[in-house]
Amino acid sequence: MVSQDHQQLSSAVICESILQMVTANPTISVSVLIAHIRPRGFDHCKPVVSVDGTWLYGKYRGTLLMAITQDGDGHTIPIAYAVVEDRHESIKSVVRRVNSNWHHVFCVRHISQNFMRTFKNGLMKDLVTNMGYAMTQPSITYFRRQISDWSQDAVKWLDDIPKEQWLQAYDEGRRWEHMTTNLSECMNNVLKGTRNLPISSLVQATYYRVTAKFEERGTQAQAMMT
Repeated sequence: MVSQDHQQLSSAVICESILQMVTANPTISVSVLIAHIRPRGFDHCKPVVSVDGTWLYGKYRGTLLMAITQDGDGHTIPIAYAVVEDRHESIKSVVRRVNSNWHHVFCVRHISQNFMRTFKNGLMKDLVTNMGYAMTQPSITYFRRQISDWSQDAVKWLDDIPKEQWLQAYDEGRRWEHMTTNLSECMNNVLKGTRNLPISSLVQATYYRVTAKFEERGTQAQAMMT
């Protein structure tokens, strides 16, 4: 395995390491290569993956999806990225294909925004957000009753969303208090200025900027150990 605290760890070092393995065994599987280069930092991450997308606004339309996790010290770690045509369908497709050990949940902010687009009431939107963040079931009942008194259609809209997928009081701690997709959206600043590029240039720029973040964090970690 390529050590995460390698003194000169970079994309060149990783590529050279992979080349040696492929040269020695041309039939080597991708899974073995991934295990070889996987940073040990992932061993210390929360069991949470945040996925969100940002629109491409150049000649080539679509969405850049980013999958992000977070370590125990609160640092974000990019896992994967992809260019897709439909953000929602792509995420649903992945969820359908992964094993049942994953628990798919929704971003509370997105739910409240969708509620606002449907019912056009800012006060009720705030109550929806409060429902999502509520830590106890009685608190949820309190907010739900207020929404129900305003509109039965609105409360039915909310009831159609499985409780365990957006209400913190019902998630059994599996969200680790991550109620929004902020982990993914924070990467938008890292990738600022790339969304109008051609697809190949976009992927290349994304790769190098994400790699730069890994190297930056690696340098910081190395400084702490010396």
